[in-house]
Amino acid sequence: KGDGVPGGGIIIDSEMSFTSHTYKNEMYVKTTTLLPFAPPTAVEVAAFDGAIYIKDPSLGIWTMAGAYDPENIAEASAYTGIQGMNGMALQEEMLGTARIAGVESVQVGGEKALRVTVDLANVGFEEALQQFSATDLLPESGASMSATVDRFLVIYVVHPETGFIFQTNLDLAVTLDVSDATGSGQIDMVLTGSAAAHRTTEPVQFPSDLTK
Repeated sequence: KGDGVPGGGIIIDSEMSFTSHTYKNEMYVKTTTLLPFAPPTAVEVAAFDGAIYIKDPSLGIWTMAGAYDPENIAEASAYTGIQGMNGMALQEEMLGTARIAGVESVQVGGEKALRVTVDLANVGFEEALQQFSATDLLPESGASMSATVDRFLVIYVVHPETGFIFQTNLDLAVTLDVSDATGSGQIDMVLTGSAAAHRTTEPVQFPSDLTK
C-alpha cells in the first residue's frame, strides 16, 4: 500500500505458494507467485548429488546454480530460500543477534514440540533493505529510500531433540520512506505467511525435464 508515493499511490496484493519435498539429502521446490498485473510465475529448484539446479521460468531451461555438501541438504535449503541477496551471511548475522521473544510447549501429531517466537526487528534488517533497494528495487530511478521495520516476528514450531521444524509463521511490517525528483512519500508493506512440514519416507519425484 502506498500513500503519497512520488508519482501517485498504489495498492498491490500478491500471493506466493510453494511445495517442497526433501528426502535423503535430495530436494525439489516449486514456488508460484501471483501478482494482479502479471501471469503466474513459477520458479523450480532441485538439489541432488551436491549440486543445486534452478529452472528459468521464461526459458524453461535448468541450469546449475550452486553446490552443497552431498551429506547435508540443509545447505541447499538455506541457499534456495535466500538466493540472490548474498543471504547466507545475512541470515547468520541476523539469527546470531536475534531476540527470543517467547517459548512454549505444544503438541504436533502426538509429538512434543516447542513454539519459539524470534524477534528480528532490530538486527540490521533495515540496513539490508536499504542496500537491496539501491541496486534492485529502484534501479536508475534517482530515488532514495529509508526503511523502518515496525514488526518482524518469525515463529517456529520445532522438535526439541531433532530440530525438525513442523511449522514456520512470518509476520513482517515495514515502512519505506521514498523520495525522488517528484516529491516524497511513504509505502507501508505487510508480509505474512505460514509453512508446514511433515516427515516423509517417499523419494523425491523430480520433473521429467530435469536429467538426474
